[in-house]
Amino acid sequence: MGTQANIILGASCAALAFLIYKTDAFVEYARLLQLHRFFLLNEYFCFKINNLDKNYFDFLKQRKHNFLTTLLACPYCLGFWLCAIGSKFSFFTLFCYCVYIIVYKIMNRL
Repeated sequence: MGTQANIILGASCAALAFLIYKTDAFVEYARLLQLHRFFLLNEYFCFKINNLDKNYFDFLKQRKHNFLTTLLACPYCLGFWLCAIGSKFSFFTLFCYCVYIIVYKIMNRL
């Protein structure tokens, strides 16, 4: 996997993280697919009334506090593992992760 592929991978992971953490895309798709019970959407909507600045993964972390929910609630942790898996745990994982952080920070400023 070359440098260009790692740049694309890091930017793609950052775009995915931006969609997950800064929009309600995950919640809306789960609602569209009628997965209310599986993803605890009714409880999330009640939680969201009092916590407007929190997202779905913050709700999961508070509701079911374990390693997986903590990992999902942290965009930097999730980004690292997405880059590591995408680059197949190669030497380029750190390069991909650096691209991820730069792109994610730029997207958050928009």
